[in-house]
Amino acid sequence: MDKTTESLGASFGILPKLQALDEDILRIEGVESTEYDIRDYPEIPYVILIPKYHIPVTTPDYFNARRRHLQAIFDACAKHGLSPTGDSVEDMGNHWYIVRKCDHTWLHASI
Repeated sequence: MDKTTESLGASFGILPKLQALDEDILRIEGVESTEYDIRDYPEIPYVILIPKYHIPVTTPDYFNARRRHLQAIFDACAKHGLSPTGDSVEDMGNHWYIVRKCDHTWLHASI
């Protein structure tokens, strides 16, 4: 997580939630780093995750491995109160672009 995201997360009162999410995402095998876009959080309570991943193409059953990897990210999001928005997940080659909606625990995190 970069310093801008940390600063915004602190100002929006959601930094501890972001840090906990980041820790779990980084534990997923194949995730190298994750960026977050929360600039519009006060108006639209969504978190955009952009995890960088590495799954070698030589991995046996490569496409199923990718699906399992993405599902692990979805599971981590759900654990932290982030649900699908209806936006499609974009595969950017070595990054996923995932939009998730925050539940009530995020909306009231700063209270």
